[in-house]
Amino acid sequence: MTNEPVPLSIRLQDYLVCVLLHLMFPLLPLGLEYWITQNVAETSLTLMASVYAISIGLSSSSPLLFAISLTISFIFSFAFGIISAEKSLPLATELAITSIMAIFLIHAIERYKLHIVKGKRFWVWFNEE
Repeated sequence: MTNEPVPLSIRLQDYLVCVLLHLMFPLLPLGLEYWITQNVAETSLTLMASVYAISIGLSSSSPLLFAISLTISFIFSFAFGIISAEKSLPLATELAITSIMAIFLIHAIERYKLHIVKGKRFWVWFNEE
């Protein structure tokens, strides 16, 4: 492996693959649920908000983003338990959607800096020649 700079076209490709596989693919169950039922259950949203937050937070290079993601994950795990017990939790759906969107956006910016600006390869083991 050489220390040559990574061309912009490869940086962009790495970034787009990262967004697709790392940020969008985990959200596929919500899309499938909506496609099949024309609705996404509140329990599905709160559970996804919890799992998505911790999984994206663990892959972050920012300790602050990790700490925030861990907190969000804990809050939505708690919310999932309440909703699963068939108790009402006002704004749970709206907050879950907002949290997922915020985590997605913040991590997409972090990954932009990592892959486009710094030229770090996505899946180095896959790209080695």
